Formats: sequence, structure tokens, C-alpha cells
Amino acid sequence: MTSDIIEIIENIEFQLSNLKEALKKNMPIIKGEKKAFHSVREYEFCGMWKDRDEMIKELTLDYHRKRQDNITKEIIEVSSASEAL
Repeated sequence: MTSDIIEIIENIEFQLSNLKEALKKNMPIIKGEKKAFHSVREYEFCGMWKDRDEMIKELTLDYHRKRQDNITKEIIEVSSASEAL
């Protein structure tokens, strides 16, 4: 029973040492992937800002057109009403 526990512990220690070695070898790769992920994310974020700015311009133009249409309609209504009098 005790020998089984010792064998299990030794096996776990062996696996941990193998894992540590694998991490040491692959850590630069992991860091590189992390940097690549963040650079892609930053690039996409910049694209979102451009899309946002474009959308704001379009909505602003749409707002001003509708506002101008309403002003024009009101002027027509006022001038029509004054002509009717």
C-alpha cells in the first residue's frame, strides 16, 4: 500500500518535471501567440473606430437632411397659410 503511494507520487513528480520542461521550451511560442493575438485585436479595434466614425458621419448627415426637410415643410406651411389669409 505504501509502496503504491510512493510510486504514484514519483509518477506525479516525473510528469511535473516533464511539464516544466515542455513549458520552458514552449514559453516563447506562447508569448509570441499572445502578442500576435493582441496585435490582431488592436487592429480590429482600430477598424471598429473607423467604422464608428463613418457611421457617425452618415447618421449626422441623415439627421441634418431630415431636419432640413422639416424646416422646409414648416416654411411651406407658414407661407401657404399666409397666402390663404
